[in-house]
Amino acid sequence: MSQPVRVAFVGTGGIAGSHLKQLASINEASAEPLVQIAAVCDVDESRASAFAQSCGATAVYTDHRTLLDKEGNGLDALYICVPPFAHTDVEILAAEAGLHLFVEKPVVLELAQGLQILEAIRAAGVMSSVGYSLRYRHPWRTARDLLHE
Repeated sequence: MSQPVRVAFVGTGGIAGSHLKQLASINEASAEPLVQIAAVCDVDESRASAFAQSCGATAVYTDHRTLLDKEGNGLDALYICVPPFAHTDVEILAAEAGLHLFVEKPVVLELAQGLQILEAIRAAGVMSSVGYSLRYRHPWRTARDLLHE
């Protein structure tokens, strides 16, 4: 039996729930769990606790730095699902900890910060993906194709 990918969430609001459902569907389609939600973090402790209970996470934090300090070595990936203004240093610290990232859009509000994050990701050699999933839906692809013609 292989070990599941250990994931944590920073931000447990609405969009995090959507991502959690997708991860749960991966486990449901498999004979053995492929993903384990190990820890969650949100500035609203009651929301983080409820999210943790819904996914079986045993560690709950209200500060991402504490989560990374205490859990970082045991994690494989981090979902960052915070509002635009709340993207501070979490991506950089996670990359430096060697964690692969899924970052909900928008990544940053300022180009300089985005370039710092990019450099940290490249230096660490981790994978990073941004949640631009809606741009791949049929209506947007059709509009793009029509405008391109």
